[in-house]
Amino acid sequence: MPTIDVGTLLVQKGLIDERQFREARDIQMQKGGDMGRICIDMGFVDDRRLATMLSQSLALPKVDMAKVSPDADALAKIPRALAATLGAFPCVLRDGGRTLWVAMANPTDENGKLALERAAGCNLKVTVAGYREIEAAIEANYAWDDGGGLELDGDSGVDGPIKITDMSGRTMVTMNPTLKKKEEPPPAPAPAPPRAAQPPKPAAP
Repeated sequence: MPTIDVGTLLVQKGLIDERQFREARDIQMQKGGDMGRICIDMGFVDDRRLATMLSQSLALPKVDMAKVSPDADALAKIPRALAATLGAFPCVLRDGGRTLWVAMANPTDENGKLALERAAGCNLKVTVAGYREIEAAIEANYAWDDGGGLELDGDSGVDGPIKITDMSGRTMVTMNPTLKKKEEPPPAPAPAPPRAAQPPKPAAP
């Protein structure tokens, strides 16, 4: 699939002008990074407007990350470091573990999608969400214990099913995830107090 230039899309949709495009491109050439994120950091475009534009331009569903409460199986498919690097968040696992729905801030990143698919070991379904929404979701839902295991931080406060809609507002997928919290091991029993030493017996006369 040919690479889609996010900067060009932003100009075509009237979200940034040519001067802003050149400034963002210069920074990208100097420091690297996603064009969309650079435009957000420079204040040229709003995070949510960029996500909406990508959803409409690429005909991909858009998800509201504030309403996503993922299950532990989905989170376990993608390591936190990879999710943070690619601006991606695993939302829900479906089809008996064969399909993973992932929200991406830059769904034009074909190499990123391939890396996510390989890490998950299953088919990928991509939705769109904002960079900052995804970063907040990663921070709120990923945590690591001392042994490197994955656990979830509390309840996100989301009740009921979550819907992923297409650009026309029609529901494509309804999620009803269940958070699986890591069970705490039972406390170890307290050690028994040491037995008092017996006094020595007197020697026989």
